[in-house]
Amino acid sequence: MFRILFAFVLLIHGMIHFLGFVKAFGFFPVDQLSQPISKPLGLIWLILGTLFLVGIFSLLTNKEWWMLLPVVAVLSQILISIYWQDAKYGTIINALILLVCIVAYGSWSFDRKVDNEISILMDPNGNSEKVITKESINHLPPIVQKWMDRSKTLDKPPIQLAYMRQTGRMRTTPDGRWMVFSARQFINAEKPGFVWQAHAKVLPLLHISARDKYINGRGNMLVKFLSLANLADVNGNEIDQGALSRFLAEMIWYPSAALNEAITWKAIDQHTAEAIIKYKDGSASGIFSFTPQGDAISFDALRYYVNNNQSSLEKWHIEIDENSYQDFEDRRIPTKASVTWKLNSGDFTWYKLEVEEAIYDVSYDD
Repeated sequence: MFRILFAFVLLIHGMIHFLGFVKAFGFFPVDQLSQPISKPLGLIWLILGTLFLVGIFSLLTNKEWWMLLPVVAVLSQILISIYWQDAKYGTIINALILLVCIVAYGSWSFDRKVDNEISILMDPNGNSEKVITKESINHLPPIVQKWMDRSKTLDKPPIQLAYMRQTGRMRTTPDGRWMVFSARQFINAEKPGFVWQAHAKVLPLLHISARDKYINGRGNMLVKFLSLANLADVNGNEIDQGALSRFLAEMIWYPSAALNEAITWKAIDQHTAEAIIKYKDGSASGIFSFTPQGDAISFDALRYYVNNNQSSLEKWHIEIDENSYQDFEDRRIPTKASVTWKLNSGDFTWYKLEVEEAIYDVSYDD
């Protein structure tokens, strides 16, 4: 909606520039412009008006020509300064164009950065021809074997690359307001890693962009206001451990990763099992709980919680909606979950999500 409204503003602004051309060549009287306009400057009014129309086309067709708009706005402002008496109110539109383009450039630059990271992540390296059989999962705890069967993992090749589209709500403090978000996530299940990118609405026209990643054994969380100003950019061993814990927990969406050679399993009882992952120079572990039928219903781990630039190892709990299981590409996975920090001060549920789309063994072309 905002894009259409902004395109309409550009259209009006561009049409006003055409009046300068009409005035200069005397095609018909333009009473709104009292100052005389020379023909050379009239041609410049025409060119800038045309460029605003090109900007509208690029904006509505997702072309990158829109990045010319700041230059056009600056040139327009120079003309306005020459004909200030008649055109001064165009300054408001040019200022709006520059502001919108700055924000749009932030989103474009942020997306390009994430796209480059996804290209690095989405490099298949496994053997997609092998098929998971009952014999190949005999070494797993019985309840994990049930999960493999229940998730329709058997008699299929292991998942190498996956894509998830998510929506939901998040908040940054226990008493903070919930923010609606949409996210995309790419996963490499063979070489443990992921890139998650989300946009959360703070207020109308205001948003926060976030990217969480784990690539080649290193994690990083990046959060920007309007995709421009850094709110957080953290990495280090504690972030690596947290990101690896996340990869482990999210196996509920790519269950064949349970057979990854980096992961070992220990049975706890008939309904729970511990998964331990060791990858590169990092490690993490967590406990999965299952229904008697083999559906995963929760995950518990110790993960570093960062608050006021200080981190502490805290209990991290994921509650899975056992009624949310759906089939995506003939694989059965849960679609709804909530994430809670079990702090000494009380439970802090900060993240509620829903998977709306899952695609397996995808390719990614930046």
